[in-house]
Amino acid sequence: MMGKRRARSSRKFANQPLPPCEGSQLHAFKHPNAPIEWLERLDEERSRESKNESFVFKARIESRIYAVKIVQTPSHVLLS
Repeated sequence: MMGKRRARSSRKFANQPLPPCEGSQLHAFKHPNAPIEWLERLDEERSRESKNESFVFKARIESRIYAVKIVQTPSHVLLS
């Protein structure tokens, strides 16, 4: 078990569909401030084979199980 942490959401996009542009969008997550219980990493085999810029975890949020993808943004890329 990996433990619980509070979710940190970007205030700029909190409770808004993503991505903030035209086209297909994901609805805002219903529980943006709920604690996340990180259960296990799901992509460890892939991580051994290549340099990862993203990671996939199994997590429990508000008693439901989700796959959560965490994406690393290179430090030289500025998002506005």
